[in-house]
Amino acid sequence: MEVIHYFDSDRQKHWREAIRRSDWNAGPFLAQLLRDGTFFDAVGANSQVLLLTDGDALISYCTYAEKDDIQPTELTPWVGFVYTFPEHRGNRYAGLLFAEVERLARAEGVHEVFLSTNHTGLYEKYGFTYQTTLTDLDGNPSRVYSKRTDPARENMNNPYCAFAKQCSANRVYPLSIAQGFQDGNIFIDANKGVRAVLFWHYAGFAYLSGEITEALLDRIYRNYLLAERNRRFVLITGDTAAVRFFADKPGITIERRVEYRYDKAPPETIGTCGYRIEAISDANLQKIRGRIIPSFAWSSEKQFLKNGFGYVAMDGDTVAAVAFSASVSTEEVDIGVETAEPYRRKGLAKALVGRMCRDIVFMKKKPVWAHAASNTGSMQTALSAGFSVDRINTVIKTDFL
Repeated sequence: MEVIHYFDSDRQKHWREAIRRSDWNAGPFLAQLLRDGTFFDAVGANSQVLLLTDGDALISYCTYAEKDDIQPTELTPWVGFVYTFPEHRGNRYAGLLFAEVERLARAEGVHEVFLSTNHTGLYEKYGFTYQTTLTDLDGNPSRVYSKRTDPARENMNNPYCAFAKQCSANRVYPLSIAQGFQDGNIFIDANKGVRAVLFWHYAGFAYLSGEITEALLDRIYRNYLLAERNRRFVLITGDTAAVRFFADKPGITIERRVEYRYDKAPPETIGTCGYRIEAISDANLQKIRGRIIPSFAWSSEKQFLKNGFGYVAMDGDTVAAVAFSASVSTEEVDIGVETAEPYRRKGLAKALVGRMCRDIVFMKKKPVWAHAASNTGSMQTALSAGFSVDRINTVIKTDFL
């Protein structure tokens, strides 16, 4: 199963028709708004329609919108048009949609979402709290619920976060998506509840957590590793069964990735490197060049400047080196580093990484580091900065990457 955004889909007509077949009058009404192009007029310009799908089947849907059926009001945004098809009820699939709503809200800096309903005792199961009763557009009383979305008050009913924390290969990249700090996709293997979750980060790294079956691995092989996509798909795993499954598959390359932990206290004094060191800001962000830079892991400059941070070593107006948060969660920060060729072996990376570790520890988080096993330069930087090897994962990717 997968939560997709209707307006990002190239099968809008198919999903619109599925919504229209709902045995609830609000479903055909929503389908009509989408068909007639009046959806944004009705609920706000930046609104979304979220769909929980399983292949061609629509399981459940809802909207995440500026407005709903309580108008006018200062309360915003709203979760609306919540519906699960009868044959799929009883599995709490709506919770998967709500988790995506929370992720979107956190990414926008929204700390509370609202929901209007006639039901009592239903949405409390998903962490919503009754606030008041207001009059809807039809003149009827409606119960208004709200739910906090702050990462610091993470909702334990959100299965994405729970699965991300259980991921044996890596936690920070899956959590960065689940907690809404960075962009990515979340795919669900569900049958009478969520059994496994695939996290696919904007940077292209993918992680599995949960009950990993051969059927799931086969779908990943055919639908993600072999499929043509706009961004790379690199599966990183510590699961031996997964490694065995892909070992003899045509078109697959197997590599190793070294993961590091940082157990020591950062040095009281941070070394210098002979160059001007600046925090990354909108004044220097566009000057950063290279492969492992913020745009590698963050979908926009705005998102990075809001949720990430880093440092650059400047030689006049030239960025000689950069260290930055490649992935961020409430628990960890993964550090990415790039040094321009003319400035290598001058101690720039170590100086910048020292500042990153100092700041991360001050935030009461853990610095983490990873690199391809063949990257001896990154290994030397990690060890000199005080990192120690934690584990070695397996990288599964296609030959053409």
